[in-house]
Amino acid sequence: MLVRCPLTIWCAAAALAMLTFLAATASPAGAQAEGEVGINFVAFACPNLEADLYGECDILTGATFEILADGVPVAGSPFTTAPTSLVPGFFFYAPANATLTVTELSVDPPGNAPAPGFDPLVINVADIPIGGCGGESTCPTIEFVNLPFAIADGPAGEPPTAAEVDVLPATGSGSNPASPVGTELILLALGALGAGFAFSRRSVPMPSRIDG
Repeated sequence: MLVRCPLTIWCAAAALAMLTFLAATASPAGAQAEGEVGINFVAFACPNLEADLYGECDILTGATFEILADGVPVAGSPFTTAPTSLVPGFFFYAPANATLTVTELSVDPPGNAPAPGFDPLVINVADIPIGGCGGESTCPTIEFVNLPFAIADGPAGEPPTAAEVDVLPATGSGSNPASPVGTELILLALGALGAGFAFSRRSVPMPSRIDG
């Protein structure tokens, strides 16, 4: 006689527990509400406005930004750019029909300042260019440009003024620090589930009996 059910249940429970753990650890910190879109954000320090963002500019970590949607801070604001699985940056959610005001609060290294039109950057969510967000996925991507202070400040020494401008076309691969559970994690969990059921099919003999 063969006993399979207890081992099957145990393996299935273990695999499902792994899937739950992976989903919990890889889920975004803030939930996406109805009517919101996920937006990728990358900050740069460029020698000039004509520089290629991903070839001639530095991608910044440790830069802090306040983001308002129609004058109200979005969930998680202020944000700080940090390393991700792709390029440094951060990911946030905003209402699809909102106007964003993005203000740089701090930047590292010093000596940089927002480029003209980026101090602050004012843009409608619907107008944000689409960029890559990892693999084949895409999402709206803001690419925030800093310049050396002497250039950003202008020849007359006046600080850059606020302006509503179009964001430069998103050309990079983007980042996905808070994206939903990745394909790799799902495949890993499914593999664990399949392995569990495969092991559960192995025969487990009952203890032998000695007939009296």
